[in-house]
Amino acid sequence: MGCTGVDKHQNCQIIWSIVVRPSSCKKLDETSWIVRVHCKIEYAKAQCAQKVEHPFRVIKRHFGYTKVRFRRRSKNTGQQAALFTLANSWGAGESACRG
Repeated sequence: MGCTGVDKHQNCQIIWSIVVRPSSCKKLDETSWIVRVHCKIEYAKAQCAQKVEHPFRVIKRHFGYTKVRFRRRSKNTGQQAALFTLANSWGAGESACRG
């Protein structure tokens, strides 16, 4: 997700909640119940991150807003609200077509 080496930084006191890569989770011993619970927690974190990041992808790719704009706060907030509304309606329409 772009933050793989952040735990090596010693200058900030932030607790990071970064998802472990699936390949490094597969390297662990799967017979231990602790490892299985750890992998399920990592899977849940990845699902949560996907649900949060998907509307941003829709806005960037499908609506063509790939560059960041810095305007007044009121204009920026209104534009973002409109874009996320469009992204949610686009996703709802796509899931309705699936059945």
